[in-house]
Amino acid sequence: NGHVFLLETTLSNHLGFHAITLSDKLHPAKGMLDRYYLGPSFSLKEDFLYPFDFTMSLGIYTYGITYNFPRYPILPASHFKIDYNWKKHIAISTGIIALPNDGIAYSYLGLCYSI
Repeated sequence: NGHVFLLETTLSNHLGFHAITLSDKLHPAKGMLDRYYLGPSFSLKEDFLYPFDFTMSLGIYTYGITYNFPRYPILPASHFKIDYNWKKHIAISTGIIALPNDGIAYSYLGLCYSI
């Protein structure tokens, strides 16, 4: 009941970074808070698992940017993602974002565009 916005970078050594927003700002669902995730990632690209990419990251998240200002809770989280490389710059992506302290896991399925 919301939107997942994912920004992912990957360097040549398979290390990278994930920044994720789970938000109800564009979709007013009552049961979802705005959450923001940040974490370093490790990727296995299609050279290893052709035509799939697997990415995982362990990081932190916070929530309530407006009503928790200026003291934000910092909590542990993880993100796992599998991409099916459909076209040269387009992938079908599925993943899960786990927030263990809240006992919540968000799963998603969507299209990803690579630059």
